[in-house]
Amino acid sequence: MFPCHAQRRVLLAIVIGSGVWITPPAALASYQPAPGGAERNQPAQQQPARQKDKPAPGDRPTDPTAITQLRELQQARPRQDAAKSSGNSPEWWTVGLSLATFAATFVVALAAWLTYCVYREILATNRQIERAYIKMSHFPPGLNVESMIGWSNTDPVPKQNASVRIAVRNHGNTPGEVTCWLLKLVITDEPLPDVPSYAESEVHPGRVFLVKGSSFKVTQHWPIAAETIQAVRAGTHRMYVLGYVDYVDRFGCRHRAGYARVYDPRAIANNNLPFVTESGYNYDRARKQGEGGDWSDKRA
Repeated sequence: MFPCHAQRRVLLAIVIGSGVWITPPAALASYQPAPGGAERNQPAQQQPARQKDKPAPGDRPTDPTAITQLRELQQARPRQDAAKSSGNSPEWWTVGLSLATFAATFVVALAAWLTYCVYREILATNRQIERAYIKMSHFPPGLNVESMIGWSNTDPVPKQNASVRIAVRNHGNTPGEVTCWLLKLVITDEPLPDVPSYAESEVHPGRVFLVKGSSFKVTQHWPIAAETIQAVRAGTHRMYVLGYVDYVDRFGCRHRAGYARVYDPRAIANNNLPFVTESGYNYDRARKQGEGGDWSDKRA
């Protein structure tokens, strides 16, 4: 027999009343119904923790520290993107710095090369200024021709003695060493050749060290036929005194100084040996390889 409508109401009131009495008041106060059916049976105290761990989309933090960190992240992202893009393509200032470095290196190298050239020129000039200059010069009156005529049983041709006294002097600023010298007498009725011809058999080897301003003296004698002397004085022949001196300067450079004079029997002044005007006879030049007898010496 089913209860009537009034009985059902009474029964429902009894069940509800018993449930309220069984459930604690604190649980009823903290209970929040779940929006979905799957989570409706879960405990209410777990839902606030889940919402705190994973905020819903669109929610903004209200903590000032979190807001500051979020802004810093938003501002750093464009700089990171720019740094990534700049790593792929160089900036204009990098190219400019490279060009400037290359230009500076080129300028420094050019300056060093110019400095070297200038230093080399200065060194060469100083060597020319400071090196030894050893030359030959004669004492007055020049060539002495004796008036006495002599001959011998082996050579019946009458001859006269001609002599010249030479000073070999260092006119430079530094010492030099003489290694050999030569003096010869040439009598001819023809012009001198373009290149002096020396009789190497008449070379006088010898080493003389000359400081600035010092010198040594050499006297040379030649027996000449009296008839030849008369031809020279008559002007049909010319008589030359030719020679040179080889020396080495303090820098190890080998030089040769030429000496050339022509006899003038009508000279009034106290010098009857004026300069030979032909080029290539009076000079001071560097010797060629093998020229002279001192190339076996080890010099700088």
